[in-house]
Amino acid sequence: MKKILITFVALVGFIIMGYARTNLVATLSHNGQFTQYYGTKALTSAYNAAVDGDIITLSPGEFSFSGNFEKGITLRGTGIETSHDTYDAAKPYLTHITGSVSFYSKDSNRVTIVEGIRFTNGVYIYNTSSDKGQGTIKFIKNCFSSTVYAYSDFRETPPNSPVVRFYNNIMSSVRFATYSQPDFKFYNCVISDLWNDGVGENSSAFYNCIITYRGVDTRYYELPFRRTDYFNFNNCIFCNLNTSSSWNNEGTLSSTSSCSNCLCISVSNSRIFSYVFFNQNNKYTNNIADVFLTYRGNTWHETFALTETAKATYLGNDGTEIGVQGGVYPYNNKVQYPVITTLTSDAQTTKDGKLNVSIEVDGK
Repeated sequence: MKKILITFVALVGFIIMGYARTNLVATLSHNGQFTQYYGTKALTSAYNAAVDGDIITLSPGEFSFSGNFEKGITLRGTGIETSHDTYDAAKPYLTHITGSVSFYSKDSNRVTIVEGIRFTNGVYIYNTSSDKGQGTIKFIKNCFSSTVYAYSDFRETPPNSPVVRFYNNIMSSVRFATYSQPDFKFYNCVISDLWNDGVGENSSAFYNCIITYRGVDTRYYELPFRRTDYFNFNNCIFCNLNTSSSWNNEGTLSSTSSCSNCLCISVSNSRIFSYVFFNQNNKYTNNIADVFLTYRGNTWHETFALTETAKATYLGNDGTEIGVQGGVYPYNNKVQYPVITTLTSDAQTTKDGKLNVSIEVDGK
């Protein structure tokens, strides 16, 4: 927490947590000019006015948005990590987007960045035959409460595909459907449900992820894995941690998938890597306490930090620990820009029209 003195004109570059809890605000930054929109439709208004290269900054609260993100913009929320022990307590401080949201682009030069948002409904990433070229989409430190879908109307390898990257995200479910050769990469993410329902090869890769494969503290009536065809796993930890349930089923990765330097934690499943096409230096253990420093079930801000023994025992192909705390992008839910937690100001402006404001900032 840092306390600084700053002129009011600069405040629009931050996300204001305290004030915005009672006022939904979307701030559009365009060529050094700032415009604010208010209410549940604020995001829609800001997005409609935005052009490629603009930044939209959202306050805490629930923004109603159902539609397409196809512009090359940066979208920022307040982040998904707070000091609150429960999600209900943290909810007033978080930025939510309700409604089903789609991402796609017809311009290969566009870059879309989404950070610090909690999506409460489905998120769709499209690649269609009407698109002339696909851009880059980066999801950083978001939470997806529902499924992330990858859809395409191509039945063969598409001429253009979006470059999609996920960094430090918490993901309830990821599903690939009728999609061939997507360029999706997942870095240091926590994924609870993962499957490929596509018709062609899928070269998507997962690095230093926690894959809880539908079995974390929940009873399921089918095998943990549905389809993992062609997926590539590197330095990941697979967790079937539903140790108290008789439905702690065995399951295996697809014979067309590959696995390197991964670990499976399960009381019953020692077959997970048995049939993978590429099987290198993968391990199995049935004792969760030997791997995670703490494990609190479905606590919404679990860090999945490893014990000192596990850090030294389970190493990835880059020499760092496996799991979300290792690799190039160690797991950290704090957003990369300042978030204002408190704000006080002078009673009036100075002679030159400036207002001195004292703020406390939580950020990197």
